[in-house]
Amino acid sequence: MRKSVLMAMSLLFLTSSLLVAVCPAQVESTEIIRLKGANSMVNMCDRIGREFTKSSGVRVIVAGGGTAAGFDAYCDKACDIVMASRKMNSKENQQVSVCGAKVQEVLVSHEPVAIVVNRANPVRELTFDQVSRLLSGEYKKWTQVGGADNPVVVVTSEGHTGTTTFVREQILGESFFSSDAVVKNLYFEILKEIDRKPGAIGYAGLTDAQFGVGKGLVKIVALKKDEQSPALIPSLQTVEEKDYPLLQPLYFYWPGDSARKSVKSFVTFFLERVGKR
Repeated sequence: MRKSVLMAMSLLFLTSSLLVAVCPAQVESTEIIRLKGANSMVNMCDRIGREFTKSSGVRVIVAGGGTAAGFDAYCDKACDIVMASRKMNSKENQQVSVCGAKVQEVLVSHEPVAIVVNRANPVRELTFDQVSRLLSGEYKKWTQVGGADNPVVVVTSEGHTGTTTFVREQILGESFFSSDAVVKNLYFEILKEIDRKPGAIGYAGLTDAQFGVGKGLVKIVALKKDEQSPALIPSLQTVEEKDYPLLQPLYFYWPGDSARKSVKSFVTFFLERVGKR
């Protein structure tokens, strides 16, 4: 009996020793790829990143904060890839040059930007001109575009973000967002705010907008370039055919040829996956 107990204890000690010896090595050998930047790219990059982790074992960590925050992290060597919903500007170009980082631009996708409203809003389609007048605050009531007698509530992300800059340039032109606009940091917060206010209008990338629709938070309205154009709902088909009038280019900024092997593999994997969407 005593001999059996001693043998069992010895086996337990040996097993524990092997676990102690193996587990730390496994933890230390786990490679990580970090992406930071455009909030509008977070969901897509996180989804494809998890697919890459399953196939490669390399962990992918995705964080938002905006395109500018992505370049800050890149210069601080806190991320491997910047997710950008606009092209790098002159300030960021100088920033990267000063910190001595190598950077290469890759166009990874064109993402439709959806115009979203409260689910109870009866309006089904809008022209660029109508959206401009709504977002700028010129139109105060939804009755001005054939809707219910509700005040217009504009919900936006912060002005420096890539998607907000894109919407302003493509739709507002020389105008600005309403001075009474409700500003939220994350697109999920924008969608929740629109759900709370019957007269709310905002925008989001297709991935986030479809998530909001699936959660019952918002409704996507069809968009027309002008009165003569067809009203189109953003979809993968309208992206492929480039019919939808509000397509935003999305970029990766990364070291390119000087990147780690795993980072190169991830970028290749990502481009392949996006191409198959």
